[in-house]
Amino acid sequence: MKKNKPYLPTTTLLCLLLTMAFPACKKPPSKTKAQVIQERLNQRLERWRKGMQRNCKNKIMETASAIADSTLLSNARLQRDTSGIPSIPPRPKLPDFTPPKDTTPVKPIFHNGQ
Repeated sequence: MKKNKPYLPTTTLLCLLLTMAFPACKKPPSKTKAQVIQERLNQRLERWRKGMQRNCKNKIMETASAIADSTLLSNARLQRDTSGIPSIPPRPKLPDFTPPKDTTPVKPIFHNGQ
């Protein structure tokens, strides 16, 4: 009679696979207090650097915008067509003043008791 051993290679393979996979299930080593402090410090420094870069970029953009705006305005003022607008005429001369001749006699304001 033949012995039935169909499950022997499968069982052996399964046991071998489990023994090789078991060490892979270990927990990663925990971080020390110094490592945690260093990581948090690095995170804070990175946030500070990003904030400084953002502030500097905003200041640069505001300055560049002001320069560009003033340049555009000055170019527009220089290119304005003023040839079609007549110049303001000068004021006319005042005529010479000649007082009118008064021919009416002067009467006294107060009467001398008469």
